[in-house]
Amino acid sequence: MKQGKKLTEKAGIVLNEIVSEAQKVTDLVTRVAAASEEQSASSEQVSKNVEAISKVTDATVKDVQQIANAVEDLDKQTAGLKEIVSMFNIGEIKKNIITSRKFNNYEVN
Repeated sequence: MKQGKKLTEKAGIVLNEIVSEAQKVTDLVTRVAAASEEQSASSEQVSKNVEAISKVTDATVKDVQQIANAVEDLDKQTAGLKEIVSMFNIGEIKKNIITSRKFNNYEVN
């Protein structure tokens, strides 16, 4: 009988240890689940950020294309203006301006 009592007490102690360890495992599983949810939420946020960056990049590419087209148009307009201005005799106009400035006591640079 004493031996049965000792075995029963020992079994009770072991069962308490098992319950304690089971609780620790449950706590760890809960932590892992929470970390997994957090990681999932973070991954979703990263995905949204990458999508936003992609949209900004696409918009930038379109803007750069528009700027390139505008530069090309300005280049064509500049060439046209140069051609039109070349028809005028700028040398004579410049001489008249210089003479006029000297006459009015202005300094000429």
